[in-house]
Amino acid sequence: MVDKKVDDLTRIKGIGPSRQKWFGEVLGVNSFEQLANLSPDIIESGLKEEGRIISRNTIEEWIAEAAKLADEDRSSSERKKEISKPAIQNNGWHPFASFVVEFQEHRNGNERELRTTVHHMETAEEQTLVHEMEEDTEGKVWPGLENKQLCEWMAERLDIKLRESSEAKQSVRKKTAATATPLHIEINQIRILQPLDSETPIDLGRGGAFRLHPVIKGREPFAVEAIFSVEGPANGSVPSVKYEARFYMENLDTGEERQLDDVCRGVLPRGETSCKVEVELENPSIPPGFYHITTVVTISGKPGRSMGYLRSPQLHVL
Repeated sequence: MVDKKVDDLTRIKGIGPSRQKWFGEVLGVNSFEQLANLSPDIIESGLKEEGRIISRNTIEEWIAEAAKLADEDRSSSERKKEISKPAIQNNGWHPFASFVVEFQEHRNGNERELRTTVHHMETAEEQTLVHEMEEDTEGKVWPGLENKQLCEWMAERLDIKLRESSEAKQSVRKKTAATATPLHIEINQIRILQPLDSETPIDLGRGGAFRLHPVIKGREPFAVEAIFSVEGPANGSVPSVKYEARFYMENLDTGEERQLDDVCRGVLPRGETSCKVEVELENPSIPPGFYHITTVVTISGKPGRSMGYLRSPQLHVL
């Protein structure tokens, strides 16, 4: 992997801006680490090709100083990482709030002014070195060396943090309770009445037991009705829910699907567990063929929204 790090090589005695540029352009050396790992022979050879004569001792001093600066940079980086880590990493302990306190001084001639500053580190990314804190980090400043107000301010922030955490947990518990036991809906039966006042409806389905190829006349009035049931949470009654029912007919020859009449809407009273919905087609114009009738019922209310679906076997329309 190519080292993309760029250091200020002019920190090394004897290397100025032009020579730093030469190291980068000719030898591809831009960092202390790269220079420290470079052979003196390569540097000496490159300089001679440019018509520059530098003593071997000077080149070796460059390399030695580069190695020293590279070590210092590594140590500084490791210290930053250590400071940014939580104080206690084992036994399940982790920080939920951090504060950085500074006692600062300002000198103007012989006058010396003191003040106390504190910063509340809101996120893990902000829990880092003091000089890397962003200006918008929440903080407070008091003149002089403050103690009492400092502690009170931090205690207030801790109280807010703990309260927010408690409220968040309660909110999660409420949401979990509200969504853990949704209502269940099942469409138990689809029937056709033709004529509309028929006392012997054609049963298209009840609990999965279907009659095969029932027959109706596509140009005579008929009604489609469905019976659905709602099951509430375990050991709990069914709350009042709103429902919407839709009926569709699909022509198995053409694949065309049409909705029968408008959406049926209503309310299932609290405690009721079953309901019958119906659409009437007084002037139907259903072409002859084989069809499926599909019923979709959606219920909504506490603790959520559920949908039931049932498709009939083939219906023969004359």
